[in-house]
Amino acid sequence: GSRNPALVNSQSNGVAKERPNVLGRSNVDSWFPPISSEQLNENVAFADYTLGMLRKMTPQLILIYLPNAEGRESYVERQYPDRKQRFIRNIDMLANKHGLTFINMSAESNLSDDSLFEDFHHWNAKGSSKGTERLARILDLRFGD
Repeated sequence: GSRNPALVNSQSNGVAKERPNVLGRSNVDSWFPPISSEQLNENVAFADYTLGMLRKMTPQLILIYLPNAEGRESYVERQYPDRKQRFIRNIDMLANKHGLTFINMSAESNLSDDSLFEDFHHWNAKGSSKGTERLARILDLRFGD
């Protein structure tokens, strides 16, 4: 069969991943059809239940939303207006409900440059280094002595 030229195999895990320089539809967009309000509500209810169970097992659970490549973020904002903001609002609401810390790093513009990514969603070695250093500083500010 024909192969989508926007996809490459990851050397790390063999999963097909998209190249960050291709600003067309990401493979993750193909996995899920648009969801209805009912499905969205069911997803939030499932997340609510799951976070409640995880909170019982892990008292210091911290939710972290990492940035995506800028190419991906701008595509999502154009194609799916308000999707990311809705997701962040829902996670923030659920984190507050369950007494969890939620760290939203998606606004860290120095961590979303396309050159820091292996694909749209995964940092390369340089991005991983910069991202973990920044996360360590955030955690130290919030929880350090």
